[in-house]
Amino acid sequence: MKKKLLIFGIAGLVLIASLILIIALVQGPNSPVTMGTANAPGGAINWAAVDNAKASDNAYATAAVQVYGEDTSVVEHSIKIVKGGTILGNEKSTGATLPVPEAYRTYGGATDLWGTTWTPADINSVNFGVVFSVEGYPFSGLASHYLKATNFGFSIPVGATINGIKVEIESTWAEVVGHNGVGKVDHIRITVYVTADTCTCPGLNQYWEINMADHCVISTACDLGNGKLAFTGTGYATCDAAIVTTDLGDPGAGAILYIDDNCVITVN
Repeated sequence: MKKKLLIFGIAGLVLIASLILIIALVQGPNSPVTMGTANAPGGAINWAAVDNAKASDNAYATAAVQVYGEDTSVVEHSIKIVKGGTILGNEKSTGATLPVPEAYRTYGGATDLWGTTWTPADINSVNFGVVFSVEGYPFSGLASHYLKATNFGFSIPVGATINGIKVEIESTWAEVVGHNGVGKVDHIRITVYVTADTCTCPGLNQYWEINMADHCVISTACDLGNGKLAFTGTGYATCDAAIVTTDLGDPGAGAILYIDDNCVITVN
């Protein structure tokens, strides 16, 4: 049964200027839901226990690679982004030795798009992620296949601009007998940097969080469908249009939602 919540406006309740503010947002770091493998250029060695890279818990995804000569180590072979399930973009490997002791190493950053373009849908996709492979040093000619992490559970709002992607990989390596080294990955996480207008309706079936510090004036009808309308921060916003949602959040202490003549909020 539908419930219709009508909020009747009072003309002239408050006089404010209409502001459209663009704010910087950071989502993450998020961990992967899905781990797997993929073919890497020059790759021949498979990864074991891939799901161990979902969390930082000293349980490892591992790849055993051959090394020859003195001063052996395990180094980065290839690090690339995954967009829509396709491995692409700039190569982020510098051939650096994996850290000892174990540590996070950062690839990309707040203004780095990895050599491609992005939409919120690309980032929110279960097929967004990163791949990582290793090789022995001195190089034996056989690298590992990719360790593939995807499905990071992002919820970037529609209309947001993607500014950068930061990948952090917690890794190390260990030497074993028989001219072998083991590359070890404990955790992979991603942070996404965006700018978004919190005053604009994100569209059907989307989550809309209005920052009350932006002093939004909602004057265009918005149908969120199955999406939720929520509020954050302190300040105020003004509703002067029809809004449809399945869940209406509480503005909370320190925030005011002003109701104008054309405001009708329907909660289904």
